[in-house]
Amino acid sequence: PAAAPRGGGEEAAPAVGETAAEPRVAAARPAPGKPAKAAAKAPPASEGNAPPPAWNQALVVINEAKGFSPGARDAEMRAAMALSKDPVGQQFLEDQRVGTSVKQALTSLRSQGRATTLEEEKRAVADALAAGGVEPTEEEVNLQLARADAPPTPDISAQEALAILESIRAAPDHLPLTEFPHPPFPEEPDDAAEEEAQEAAEEAQPGEAPRAPAARPRLPPPPGNAQRAYAMTRAALERARQRWGVAPEHPLAIFWQETNFGRFLGGGPVAASLRREVERYRPGTARYRQAVRDQAALVRLQAAGELGRYNASNIIGSSPGASFGYTQFRPSSYEAYGRSADGGRRDPFDASDAVYSSANYLQIHGYRRDPARAFWHYNHDPAYVRAVQNKGARIRQHVIDPARR
Repeated sequence: PAAAPRGGGEEAAPAVGETAAEPRVAAARPAPGKPAKAAAKAPPASEGNAPPPAWNQALVVINEAKGFSPGARDAEMRAAMALSKDPVGQQFLEDQRVGTSVKQALTSLRSQGRATTLEEEKRAVADALAAGGVEPTEEEVNLQLARADAPPTPDISAQEALAILESIRAAPDHLPLTEFPHPPFPEEPDDAAEEEAQEAAEEAQPGEAPRAPAARPRLPPPPGNAQRAYAMTRAALERARQRWGVAPEHPLAIFWQETNFGRFLGGGPVAASLRREVERYRPGTARYRQAVRDQAALVRLQAAGELGRYNASNIIGSSPGASFGYTQFRPSSYEAYGRSADGGRRDPFDASDAVYSSANYLQIHGYRRDPARAFWHYNHDPAYVRAVQNKGARIRQHVIDPARR
């Protein structure tokens, strides 16, 4: 589904990390680990060539909050002008417009002094979408409901948004196989650092010091099996069970089915997958709009620091589905459904956050009424539904029940 996480298989290609390409423009805050470069190239601001009113209103707030000097304000105006003509910049405004109307509808419903049901909230969201000219499909209603309750999006300047967007579009198509994002398992020697040092020494000119190895995002070892995954995420799973009624074996089963408990994370940069989708599909088609929506979400997730140890240009994932993390969400889905198990920043490569986010996705998609239907939303494949059910039963029998005795 366009706005749902991609369901994968445990036999996905081995995950690899990568060294991100340098952004081609400068950000107000550079991407993590990236030096600032030249100012963003954008059309000069002039009378009759200014951003549309919605961007002007946003700029007033941002300029005051960030304390920009007059010169910096002019650069910000030029960046806003460039974004106003870009499909992703236009998506920012559409997301803001729709999100504001949905939050207003939910606030009105929830302020009536009584507990509201999930179905009542979905009806309120559907009415708000229809009134705003957005088709209230089931997936759109679920995503907007989740997004309304997601962690707030930080203020982001037009220059920063443009810089992150340019880094996404400049992301490499492929990653070196030596850049696996996890430290190796104990039985696997870690030769990558030694090989890189040797390559640097060979490339150095006479009398020149070898270049320093490039910084790489390195993740803690993944759980790798059901026993360790349950031990690491038990508190988060219990919180999800109490809050949403989701049985602990089912988020774990999705974790198993999607990435084999973190062992297989995908084969390439998510940014490159999204770029190919934008190039492949015609503007106006559903898949084109979904790719643009995901690019906009990826920009906001980096600005919020919610991509773990990655940034928008080097986060790895499934090449066919542009999905990432331990339980494989597309960017716009992770932005909406992702939750932190401990109340901090969300991290798609944190096991507790991953299962808690999947539990949130399941409950919004009607898990209490029909778990199988909720699994189907995760991946529209009956075989996937059966796999999650079977793996869940095995986890319950061999891991959860014995641990509680």
